Amino acid sequence: MSPNAPGKTIAAPPLGVTAVMLPELDFGDQIALCQRLGLTHYTYRPRVVPAARRGEPYSFWGAHRFNLTPHDLLERATELRQQLQSLGLTPFGTVPAATSDLDDAVLDLHLRGAAMSGAGRVRINPRPYPRDGAIFDYAAFLEQVVADYRRITTAARGHAVKVVIETHAGTLAAGAALTWNIVRQFAPTVLGVILDLVNFAREGDNVPSLAVSMLRDYIDHIHVGGMKRVADGTDARGLTLWRSVFCPLAQTQTDLPGWWAALRAAGLHAAPWIIEDYTPDRGSVERLTDAVATLRSLFAEGRHPDA
Repeated sequence: MSPNAPGKTIAAPPLGVTAVMLPELDFGDQIALCQRLGLTHYTYRPRVVPAARRGEPYSFWGAHRFNLTPHDLLERATELRQQLQSLGLTPFGTVPAATSDLDDAVLDLHLRGAAMSGAGRVRINPRPYPRDGAIFDYAAFLEQVVADYRRITTAARGHAVKVVIETHAGTLAAGAALTWNIVRQFAPTVLGVILDLVNFAREGDNVPSLAVSMLRDYIDHIHVGGMKRVADGTDARGLTLWRSVFCPLAQTQTDLPGWWAALRAAGLHAAPWIIEDYTPDRGSVERLTDAVATLRSLFAEGRHPDA
């Protein structure tokens, strides 16, 4: 029987968290929280915080209590992996601040860290395109990015690590079709996709069935969090100005039921969902607890719509 056949109950996908959203918790508290909430997948955040930001309050993209650098991950790989596995958690990917124009030495550091820590995959997004509003030669830039990934995936195979691209706002992979233009040049086993649902509320909606149909073979896992657009006054012409703000998952403008239905229909019901809740002015425990409750409610809709 097809996993999406009428009346067939679909098991909820694995849930996990990226350490990026847990800035004020040390590693022990992070993984204990994961265990308490029934999460099974943990994504490492190996990043170097600039010296000027190290004295700042803990924040998502700044200083963390568990300040894991790429070198730290490599040196502590066995210890961290064992701590995770002792609580029944799966090390699942790393999200360094890395783009495809990184040099070979940095690439090797990220690949070895992902391999030794048991993470198995590393997110490397496309090199930045011009962000000054200027029109550029997209075809030539795409060719350069594809060449980047040929070098990166060749190196990754030597470490038995998979490279993944996130459909991330502000990158050449901001939408499904843009991402497809890159990954279609590679086998899904060596270059996969993180389907980032937060991005689709920020940089333009994607029809779930269309996006999943296009990227189906490449979707490795899902990033999920809340974002909505709010009115922010008007300009001199009277046109409404809009800005995107992070919000609890229950308030997101992303069509979560539509994405879950499309992933089920594509047979991707077992792909892990990794939580990224960046709602401001809320603690990590509160944000993660609420996000888990929202997703469990969503995944309870596990029967075929015709059942």
